[in-house]
Amino acid sequence: MIFSDENIKNIFGNEDAENENPDRLKEYFFRNKAYDSLIADLPIRIIVGHKGVGKSALLKICHLEDQEKDYLTLWVRPNDVFSSVDSEAKNFLNLIENWKIGLSTLILRKALEGADLYDEASKIEKITGGIRQAISILSEKYRAVLPGHQTNKLIGTFLKTKKIRVYLDDLDRGWEARPEDIKNISALLNAVRDLAGENPNVQFRIGLRTDVYHLVRSSDESTDKIESNLILLSWSNHEILTAMAKRIGTYFGENVDEYELIKKQQLEISKYLHRIITERFLHVGKWDNAPIHRILLSLTRKRPRDLVKLLVYAGKEAYRDGNKIITTENLRRVFE
Repeated sequence: MIFSDENIKNIFGNEDAENENPDRLKEYFFRNKAYDSLIADLPIRIIVGHKGVGKSALLKICHLEDQEKDYLTLWVRPNDVFSSVDSEAKNFLNLIENWKIGLSTLILRKALEGADLYDEASKIEKITGGIRQAISILSEKYRAVLPGHQTNKLIGTFLKTKKIRVYLDDLDRGWEARPEDIKNISALLNAVRDLAGENPNVQFRIGLRTDVYHLVRSSDESTDKIESNLILLSWSNHEILTAMAKRIGTYFGENVDEYELIKKQQLEISKYLHRIITERFLHVGKWDNAPIHRILLSLTRKRPRDLVKLLVYAGKEAYRDGNKIITTENLRRVFE
């Protein structure tokens, strides 16, 4: 093993799932129970979890799978959302209305761009008639171009189902917990509930950090109406070890069945890790000769990103030393 930056990235993946190579993400992605909840055919799904637990990766994999099924699926960035909404409002109800207008307009523009109709998208003005007006306009424009776009399965699928999935991730970028920040996220959640109520075929998938959600929830009691749509994303250490084993196994070209792998003992699962890291932690106090997975899992806060970062930095140390596997000394240098 040569721990070059390129190889390290290919083994452990990109920290930012939004910019991960889609093929590699599909190879190594570990589908836990939250995945089953997120793909449910329901209008609103809100995935809530601490930073580093894989919210973006989970949203991204579902978005990619929707694309493979030729669904009209839209990946919306924070700058798209906040630049489309007039956040200056006299009161909270007006702010919710501004969000509904902004989201309806953004969905229509993104849907047209998704079918390569960029000229049409640039002509769209504010949609004040709600999501129904947006769907009506979209259907009309799709039908107009359908004869010349017979190979575009996305258009055909939408005209049959009238279904759109909107993925909103990283909304807490630049979050400072100011009153206006809390109000905006609260208004967005209320607007999403109203839009999905108008047309349940317009489905929303949203990712929020735990601290952001709790601040919003405690400041606006109306958000209790969306609690049934929450998915709390959490990991056990056993799942984290299995997910890492899958990343390493697939990097070396193996077909890893995660459902079978997770049933095994941790000592058995950790054999996948031994391709890149020492089997035992050596010559350090009470940890001397402990199985390496026990050391690694004791340093993760039930967040997959912690283990990824630890191995990435240790891999860089191994490269510096010219090692073919990560050694105890490589790990010790990056613990602090």
